[in-house]
Amino acid sequence: AQARLAAVAATLARIAERFGPKYPDYIETANEKATLEENIMSAIRDRADYEMRRVAALEAEAAAMKATVSGMQKTRETYDLLEDKVAASQATFNLVTTRSLEESLQSRIDSIDVFLLARATPSADPATPALWIIILLGAFAGGAIGAATAIFVELYEARVRTVDAVRRNFRTPVVCEISGHRRRAPRRRAKLGLAA
Repeated sequence: AQARLAAVAATLARIAERFGPKYPDYIETANEKATLEENIMSAIRDRADYEMRRVAALEAEAAAMKATVSGMQKTRETYDLLEDKVAASQATFNLVTTRSLEESLQSRIDSIDVFLLARATPSADPATPALWIIILLGAFAGGAIGAATAIFVELYEARVRTVDAVRRNFRTPVVCEISGHRRRAPRRRAKLGLAA
């Protein structure tokens, strides 16, 4: 339409220049130009109305989406609040259940009446065993410890006291055996030696 309007305007200018505004072709071309201009203006108005309607629709859609988002936020807040209430109710329920179970168990236990007959007082003399029991236990323990010590020392030192012990331990014949009482040196004790 715009291209046709440009061509008609050029034709109208040539006709006006050659024949004047009263020429029939000029009038017809002028009417066609007016019609084209009206059609273009109508199309522009229609497009503007369409764009306005589209803008209004988009604004309405945006408002609806905002309302939906706001509703979702409110729903989420309500859900969080209800979840907190459920957690608190669950804790209360567990506490009540535990207390009721404890009370039920306590109600099954027979009640016992306690009476204070006399207040306890500390004794004047210490409570110890008799003296003869302590002496007897000490003697027995001392004898057992002494015997165990003597046996340990005997087994640890392994002294040789007889000829048979020499033969058995060293597995060798005895050359000689010296018997008799021990002589004492003036300053130190003499030691006897055995030759194998």
